[in-house]
Amino acid sequence: MGFRYKKVENNRKLLIEKDDVRLKRVKFLAAIKKYRLQGREIVYMDETYIHTSHLAGKSWADSSENGVKQLISKGQRLIIVHAGSRKGFIPMALLMYQSTDKTGDYHNAMNNENYEKWLRNQFIPNLAPHSVLVVDNAAYHNKYVEKPPNSNTRKQDMIDWLSKLNVPIDPSLTKIEIYEIICKYKQDFVEYSIDKLMNEYGHSVLRLPPYHPDFNPIENIWSQIKGYVSKRNISMNMTTVKHLVQEKVNMIGSDVSAKVCDHAIKCENEYRKHEPELENYMASFVINVHENSDDDTPENSSESDCDMEVGSIVSHHTVHPAPPPLIPLS
Repeated sequence: MGFRYKKVENNRKLLIEKDDVRLKRVKFLAAIKKYRLQGREIVYMDETYIHTSHLAGKSWADSSENGVKQLISKGQRLIIVHAGSRKGFIPMALLMYQSTDKTGDYHNAMNNENYEKWLRNQFIPNLAPHSVLVVDNAAYHNKYVEKPPNSNTRKQDMIDWLSKLNVPIDPSLTKIEIYEIICKYKQDFVEYSIDKLMNEYGHSVLRLPPYHPDFNPIENIWSQIKGYVSKRNISMNMTTVKHLVQEKVNMIGSDVSAKVCDHAIKCENEYRKHEPELENYMASFVINVHENSDDDTPENSSESDCDMEVGSIVSHHTVHPAPPPLIPLS
């Protein structure tokens, strides 16, 4: 009859984002709004890749099935770096090169040295004055000018770092106490190398909050470029893929750029709209998982309420005693 015997589910499961991610999103939305009100040009950049075997899932074939064949190997990997604003791509900023990394992570094909070289030679010379560069949180975007202490740093080095910042510190404190103080000041005093470079030319850097690619309109551009390549990649070699990428980049004008940027702004406004509602909702949301569960609790069980904060939710859990050890049968 279409029924099946299954375990009864409950409504105690809830997916919630971390507070630090939400905080970074709130700060990002406030910062980008401020930059737009100042009339500064917002420039988005990103990196992606295309394999030489990148092909559409379907193709035309004659009756003998002599169509395009997908290669077993993915082939060579082409790394693509570009940036653009509402007005279109930044002139001369397109960078394409073959990856030699074997780890499978295309981010490893770029490092801070190569990235800063691209910024100096291809990107910054073609920027409008006082632009704002929006980047994600890739490792080479977050290289420190001077690396701050971590929990494994020597105690004296921690003290020296705080003293350099004119932060009063009691040397008699334990190492973990000093590191707690460092954590309070770290985000206010650390400086990233690309931020310093961009500031030298009068520009600013703004980092996307984690897990929010919808705020970066260039992600939609990558989709269009890859779709264009997949439908025309017949020979499946590096030369052809590079040519097709360049061809599609030349076809994308300010009308397409404005459209994807408007979509990103729409996503930003949706988050701004729902943030107060989320704030009011989560403040009053408490899950009592042990409520109405007296029938399921053994009379001789020992109970204790444990408040465990997960994100913005406080859950009260019933703790049951551990079961007795199993005794093997002789």
